[in-house]
Amino acid sequence: MKSILLVIISFLLIVLVSGCVQNNQSSQTDEKCQLSLCDCKCHPAGQTPEEVKGVLCGINCMDLYNISGCELVNGQCQVKYMTAAEIAKRDCISLCNQEKMNNDLSNGPCLSNKIIDDWVCDVAHSPRQAVDNDPANQCSEFGKSAKHFIEVDPDCNFIRSV
Repeated sequence: MKSILLVIISFLLIVLVSGCVQNNQSSQTDEKCQLSLCDCKCHPAGQTPEEVKGVLCGINCMDLYNISGCELVNGQCQVKYMTAAEIAKRDCISLCNQEKMNNDLSNGPCLSNKIIDDWVCDVAHSPRQAVDNDPANQCSEFGKSAKHFIEVDPDCNFIRSV
């Protein structure tokens, strides 16, 4: 009995720490609809497989399918997908966190000339510093193959997107 309880508690901690519940509690989710973490589909409130069958699920719909929540459209619950800007922001922050483990980001380097199609990921300072204007620290593809950028600070906090 204790081992089953430990497994359940461990699973719940993994789900909570990994952000798998963000969609059900997201401000982007219509209160009449809920995103199921069993099938990544939107259901009327109270009718997700988790609630109907009493099961525990933990799919991270945002990371796997770029689903940001649910919305009610013409009386039907529909999945709401992340925009390109939201995906680029998520991926840029993630890349930044990986890079800062092994690299000093204080000089504001370009982290990716293609974080996703048409987007670059750049480290800068807020407020801007002289090092941010050095072309060696800027993403060379911005204005060429990429029309948009995400800027994060050296601690990987989001600054802006354009």
